[in-house]
Amino acid sequence: MIDQYHGDDRCPSEITDVSYPIQAIWGADGPFLKLEEKGQEIKKAAGLSKIHKLSSKHFIQEEKPLEIVGKLEEIIQVFQHRRPQ
Repeated sequence: MIDQYHGDDRCPSEITDVSYPIQAIWGADGPFLKLEEKGQEIKKAAGLSKIHKLSSKHFIQEEKPLEIVGKLEEIIQVFQHRRPQ
């Protein structure tokens, strides 16, 4: 999961061709890093099928910590069901 995206060139290199799973939880109401633009860049660079959205602005960790935990639990459940036993 990417915790902050600052719109520079670091982010794509941090999420492209990595050996660990990537998921993005996005504050969909942010006034600067718009989901429609920057979120789609992240989605494409990381090869994600979706971005997990929360109704929040830029400081999603401070504004919606419990909702982030809920999304993480959902993501973990999906990955546990996909993992071979």
